[in-house]
Amino acid sequence: MEPLFRPIDAVVAVPGSKSIANRALICAALADGPSTFHNLPAGDDTEAMLSCLDVLGIGVERSTGPTTICGSGGVLPPGPRVLPTRLAGTTSRFVTALAALGAGPYMIDGAPPLRARPMAPLHDALVALGATISGERRGHLPVTVSGPLRASERLHVRGDISSQFLTALMLIGPHVPGGLHVTITTPLVSRPYLLITQAVMAEFGHAAVSVDDREIDRFPSQCQTAGHLAVGGAGGRIATRVIVGQDDARAAMAGGDSRRRWCRGVLCLARRIYFWPRSM
Repeated sequence: MEPLFRPIDAVVAVPGSKSIANRALICAALADGPSTFHNLPAGDDTEAMLSCLDVLGIGVERSTGPTTICGSGGVLPPGPRVLPTRLAGTTSRFVTALAALGAGPYMIDGAPPLRARPMAPLHDALVALGATISGERRGHLPVTVSGPLRASERLHVRGDISSQFLTALMLIGPHVPGGLHVTITTPLVSRPYLLITQAVMAEFGHAAVSVDDREIDRFPSQCQTAGHLAVGGAGGRIATRVIVGQDDARAAMAGGDSRRRWCRGVLCLARRIYFWPRSM
């Protein structure tokens, strides 16, 4: 291996973030019309989500390049239907909330390790909103979900639990009669992930999602289509500068200005997804 004697300037292909992708896929499923995704990440979470959307009658058009989701406008076909979430915890929680918008019945199930994971905070919140949820073990998969939801003055949900529970509620909030109003009863430990959810929803036209340490509020509105959407990467522990659009993603690790651009990129990754014009 030859040592480097100059700054690194390389073109890299950054995988899309599964956290951003699954949030955006739920928004697209509820949108009124098609949304086309570029750079969807491979993996169990994304594949399970796409399979569940297909079972729910939401059009999923896949190719070697982009994937198009034909939104339902928030109207789901009746059951019975079985939604296979495999090993994907994120998918199982988001899809459970999505299923509560339809008449059902919809069974959500996964592989044995997923059945051991806790779901009770989400199930309890959906029941408080009017859903019917039944299963073999309280707070665990498999469960059968039937809607529709009804208006609720305010939910009370702990803040020291997985952000996936609160995110699942946020994603369906625009379709809850009267909107979603949540009081967070314990210190909120996952605010950055809720801000990702807020940013994704804003790109689909839900600009008035309010998130603070004690309350989440979302009033009813219609999901807009995304046009062409490129799913950005997630920073995690890897410092990566990403520019999404017609340019390639570039990573730079050098002194001076490059180091500053590197840091800015990491901050942007946690907050943004990017759209290309519909005419592309």
